[in-house]
Amino acid sequence: KSYETDDAKIFLKKKSGDIYGDALSVCLRLYQLHPNDSYLEDAFTISEKNKASIMAANLRQRDFTDLPGIDKSFLQTERNIKYNIARLDVKSEQASDNSEMGKLAKEKAQLEIELSQLQKNLEQNSRYFRLKYGDADHSTSELREHLGNNQALFSFYMTKEGLHVFAFTKSSFRYARIDSAAQLKRETDAWLNLLRYSVDGRKFRDDSLGNLLYEHLIKPLKSLAPGKDEWIIIPDGNLYFLPFESLPDGNDGKTLLETTTISYQFSSRFILNPSIANQKEDIAYTVLSFAPFVKKGAAYSQAGFNFMNQLPASGEEISALKGEQFTDSQATKSMFLREVSKYPIVHLATHAVADIQNPASSFIAFYPEKASPAENCLYLEEIYGLNLYNCKLVIISACETGKGELVNNEGIISLGRAFAYAGCASNINSLWKADDKATSAILRNFHKYLQSGLTKSKALQQAKLDYIHSDALYKSPAYWSNLILTGSIEPVCNEKSYYKQIMIAFLLCVLLIAGGIVLEKRKKSRRFSQIHGVHHSACEK
Repeated sequence: KSYETDDAKIFLKKKSGDIYGDALSVCLRLYQLHPNDSYLEDAFTISEKNKASIMAANLRQRDFTDLPGIDKSFLQTERNIKYNIARLDVKSEQASDNSEMGKLAKEKAQLEIELSQLQKNLEQNSRYFRLKYGDADHSTSELREHLGNNQALFSFYMTKEGLHVFAFTKSSFRYARIDSAAQLKRETDAWLNLLRYSVDGRKFRDDSLGNLLYEHLIKPLKSLAPGKDEWIIIPDGNLYFLPFESLPDGNDGKTLLETTTISYQFSSRFILNPSIANQKEDIAYTVLSFAPFVKKGAAYSQAGFNFMNQLPASGEEISALKGEQFTDSQATKSMFLREVSKYPIVHLATHAVADIQNPASSFIAFYPEKASPAENCLYLEEIYGLNLYNCKLVIISACETGKGELVNNEGIISLGRAFAYAGCASNINSLWKADDKATSAILRNFHKYLQSGLTKSKALQQAKLDYIHSDALYKSPAYWSNLILTGSIEPVCNEKSYYKQIMIAFLLCVLLIAGGIVLEKRKKSRRFSQIHGVHHSACEK
């Protein structure tokens, strides 16, 4: 927590994984010796302290804004400095001239000094210091209270001994260890290869692999939380890349998608301490949406985007959304940065590039209004500096936005995680290269269900079910399981508010019809009066 840059924190995280793993193993051995003591809860607490801890430390900054004695401008200055450091990192990656690289390094060093001095000034506030370095733990009973009657939470932790599973329901806290972790990893990797390479139209053949994964992974989970049809999963290891809903349910050839609502979370602390964006208030369903590659233009090749295909279905994907829509030349990075903090929902139907070796080089592409890629692309570290605390959902409808470097217990350093790091309550991203038409069809229905008041997880499940029951040519999990929801599952629209809107619209229609009837009666009455008056006048004559 004393390190100021994420690079330093991630470096430490990569080195400290075994320490947490050993501590967890000691607690579990003590639990076997003394099952009635609190060692199982201690083991879970240790595992959760190390889950997504870098992201959690950044998000806790929002708790500091209302502290007495803290100048809010300091926190905004801190965010600005971090964003400027990210911009310099992007420019350094693309610089080729030594003198230019030296100049950028000097600017970055100066900003890092400013950041360090600012942090020291903030830490002079004793309450700020206690919040930053505090280590408050939540009990397992508190976590169970946050779960619904039909929900189960599964938190995984990978150590040298095996894969540990902590399972929670409203009324229970259980534990199991999957000893064949190496075999499970091989099976998971093989399943992921099937999913990733079947999108080009090749037939999806699991050849009993799905049955093995059911026996080794899904069946143990069902025994830990029987009868629960909504799962929240906190993954670890290569399970971060696995869409559980693609796996067999073990029931008449169905997948988990057809029987279970599934979402993902970075850590249980985000369930116990939901973000500001997760607060339940009535909001208008408005979406900021971008589709920069609907049409192919000369500007793409001039800006070095010639390798990016046209995405004709992306325009249709966002066309019916309420709010602001920007396509092609309007869908620029500068426009995105100007508008992004104003909307509860953001939808990006575009291209993205994930760099596993150097996550900082990962980016989301916008329409090239300038010659420099740095001005047209939104890079991972730039996203970190955005203020998205009032954003409830970011949908990144682009290839491989859930892909990135896997860091011990921190998760995948991906573009999707970057939006969560910036304060967004939840995000939908893609685990592999997506099919344009399938993604468009699923997300159009997703918005429809989300607007009706369904939770985000239910809305995504139903949209996928609609797709597999449609007349689409390709319906294997390769075409729909790439899209996953991570973060808060809370509905964006209050269901009561939705029906209230319907009733208001209905009443308005009734009033308009009634008004039309009254108006028509008045017209008829006037015509009758005029005719009667003419006849009366004629009789007098």
